[in-house]
Amino acid sequence: MKALIDADIVAFSCSAYNEQWGWDACVNDIDDMLERIMTTTNSDTYTMFLSGSHNFRYDINPEYKANRKDKIDPKYRQDAKAYLIEVYGAILCDGIEADDALGIAQGEDTVICSIDKDLLQVPGNHYNWRKDIFTVVSELDGLRSFYRQLLTGDRTDNIFGIRGIGDVKSARYIDHLETELEMFQVVQDLYNDDARLLMNGQCLYILQQSKEERWHFPSEQQQP
Repeated sequence: MKALIDADIVAFSCSAYNEQWGWDACVNDIDDMLERIMTTTNSDTYTMFLSGSHNFRYDINPEYKANRKDKIDPKYRQDAKAYLIEVYGAILCDGIEADDALGIAQGEDTVICSIDKDLLQVPGNHYNWRKDIFTVVSELDGLRSFYRQLLTGDRTDNIFGIRGIGDVKSARYIDHLETELEMFQVVQDLYNDDARLLMNGQCLYILQQSKEERWHFPSEQQQP
């Protein structure tokens, strides 16, 4: 098994936790976290990804993550990212986010290691190291996760879905449906705004084929 590791979260969580304890403590936590991930997933190799610059989503929606612009980085975050690159060979992903690189790299013999529930739209093996939970996501489950998120939005990324719809209501709308076209039609009716739906979809969708891939409205021809 090959571990695909969300290095963005490793860098952020270890640096945020160790602001008062110092850089050496941050390094120790990074090393320990990565060792636990490799051991628990029974992986003999890994690739880890960090988000770089020029994220294509800013071209689609200039307000994407605008709510984060005034937030202060944890003290050692940039140092932690540099450490992950220099010591562990983390790959800096320009043009896309680390999530996209994880989605593109996912295969039959890989496991995505992250605590970010957004990645559950990517089919395959997943490991959440905070909850110590393994999940196998089917293609249908991945689609349901994506379309639920279109309804709820993602406030952490400044993406607004349908007012009044949270996790419980979105599941009621989506989880009984069996095809992407059915899911899309439900979501499209609730949005009643194709331009906003396309913008949100292209920001929320995690790439799974290539850096050039973008989400588009499904058609009947795409259905099994």
